[in-house]
This record gives sequence, C-alpha cells and structure tokens, in this order.
Amino acid sequence: MRVYDIISTLFFATLGVCVIIGGWRLGFGEWKNPGPGFIAVLAGLLIFFLSASWLAMTLLKKWSVGSTKMFFGESDSYKRVILVILALVVYTFVLNYAGFMVSTFVFLVFLFRAIEPQRWRLAMVLALIVAILSVLVFQVWLGVQLPEGPFSIYGIKKWIY
Repeated sequence: MRVYDIISTLFFATLGVCVIIGGWRLGFGEWKNPGPGFIAVLAGLLIFFLSASWLAMTLLKKWSVGSTKMFFGESDSYKRVILVILALVVYTFVLNYAGFMVSTFVFLVFLFRAIEPQRWRLAMVLALIVAILSVLVFQVWLGVQLPEGPFSIYGIKKWIY
C-alpha cells in the first residue's frame, strides 16, 4: 500500500505543477483583478500541497503488516460508488431540461438516501435547503446563469419583492 501511496502522491504533485504552469501561462492577474488562469493556479497549488502533505504523512507513518486496509471498507461500497457515478451522469443530462433547482433537489435527495441513508424527511429538507442556498449564492449573488427549468429565479424574485 505504501508504494501505491507514494506513486499516487507523486502523480498528483506533478499534476498540480502542470496545472499551476498552465494557469500561469494563461495569466494569473492580481488579487483585485484576477486573470483567466487565476483559479487554475489556485487549484494547482491546492492539488500540489494536498499531495505533498499526503506524501509526507505516508513517509512518516510507521507501517506494520496488519495496517493495510481494503480500498472499500464494506462489501457493498463499490455499489454506492457506481450509483453515485450513474447519478452524476443522469444529473448532467437532466440539468438543462428540468432546471438547476429541480435536478439538484432530486440529485441531493438521492445522495442523502443512497450513500449514507437518512430519513426521508431529513433528506428532503436538507436537499431543499442546499438547492435554495445554491441558487441564492450562484444565481442571485454571483449572477451565474443556471438552467431555469420550470422554476425560474425571476418568478421567485417576484414573490420576494
């Protein structure tokens, strides 16, 4: 396991450096006036430092024969991973037709029920809160255009104002 950790952290550290270089070539800009490579440089730095810290922890950790763990902790964990991947694919196809609010709500309810099963009521309340907060942050506050679908933010603004 330790060899795989070292190989994967070196790979991600290299990936982080490549992202930093690519973002820098696009133009970092300034903190007050970011350029097109601003986010790429920050993401590359994050990838690099996370992988470097994991490499340091891997090298400093004492390993014994019984310390190896299975990748999937439970026997049916791989089924949940496959379900999440399929749900993400369906989410991307449904997003433009159903709109951000509806598709995000349904997607989050599915995740809350499928990954770490929660009660229906809790899953629906949390999904609704996250979907509404996402619309408020991204569409209202930041001005990002999200797929409207049947529930338009402009219709909701009429209710508020």
